[in-house]
Amino acid sequence: MLPPHLDETDKAIIRALRADPMTPNSGLAAIVGASEMTIARRLKRLVNDRLIKVTVQRDMRPLGYSLVAFADIHVEGVPVETVGDALADVSEAYSVSYMVGHPQIIVMIMARSNAHLFEIVNERVARIEGVKHTDTSIVLHTFNHRTGIAAL
Repeated sequence: MLPPHLDETDKAIIRALRADPMTPNSGLAAIVGASEMTIARRLKRLVNDRLIKVTVQRDMRPLGYSLVAFADIHVEGVPVETVGDALADVSEAYSVSYMVGHPQIIVMIMARSNAHLFEIVNERVARIEGVKHTDTSIVLHTFNHRTGIAAL
């Protein structure tokens, strides 16, 4: 099966939605130079072909979650998937990734403060069965975070 193809109209729709995800079909039609029906059909195909996914992304900073950290999780004695599933249940874990090599898991954590990060890592994450030890690094500055691109 050939991979789905994106033509210039598809690319224009995606660019417009990245600029303003709340743009209605009528607005997309005006921007792209196509009918609303064409926009509706294209959007349906892009979603069905898993080329785009409509989501909501919360900005946690206004809620006080201004500290970002990455925790390297070293696993022993249980399947990595078991630990990964438990980590995914930690509400402050923004992403949980299974890695090749060591560490086996990397977790992106959002916290309100150093004390809150300490509580998350040492009182919740470290107590998950199979977590041998953790190494945590605090992000000082993020140079780039591409919100419009993901492995869906």
